[in-house]
Amino acid sequence: YKELSKYCLGIQFTAQSFENKILGASFMPDPFPGGVCAKPIINNAFNILIVTSMTTRGHRVPQIILDTTVAHEIGHSFGSYHDITPNCFGYIMSPQTFNDHKSKKHITFSSCSKDQILPILVKKGSCFEPITSPFCGNGILEEGEECDCGVTLDCLQKDPCCNPRRARGLPCKVNKKQGFQCHPSQGRCCSKACTYAKDIPNVVIII
Repeated sequence: YKELSKYCLGIQFTAQSFENKILGASFMPDPFPGGVCAKPIINNAFNILIVTSMTTRGHRVPQIILDTTVAHEIGHSFGSYHDITPNCFGYIMSPQTFNDHKSKKHITFSSCSKDQILPILVKKGSCFEPITSPFCGNGILEEGEECDCGVTLDCLQKDPCCNPRRARGLPCKVNKKQGFQCHPSQGRCCSKACTYAKDIPNVVIII
């Protein structure tokens, strides 16, 4: 718990099965003294969450479900409750996990969650620090990256031109093993098909 006081949030992974089909647990920051940026209380840490890689029946949790469970518990730690209202149901903070995750809603935070998280960030976000280095997988093209398609599921479904963070090839680089030459995020010289553009309009530069 002493080390956790140095960080905004700790994540513990375990292979121990939980009861009642539970895959994760976390502390809420409001109205409770827990969640992101929470300080230790009587030698107990509350800025921590736990996720298991084993189901109640002892089977290994599929990677996509493990990933979304981590994001789900982080959502709780940041102040989001379960999405139970009709207009926000089906997103990542739904009470139950989804088996297929074919819909982008399943891996996206709803407007309800964002409305709950924002005041917590304002009130309790004192432990955050500015980003000082690029991070492959955040969907933002940064220094040293040829592309950044975001989370792995988005890359596989919508942007095969770019290697995702966990790819065997170079992460956040053009997937040249599949025959792609470039990425549209690099500029007009690359087509939407991820090949070098042949017909580029003439550009006149006036100095």
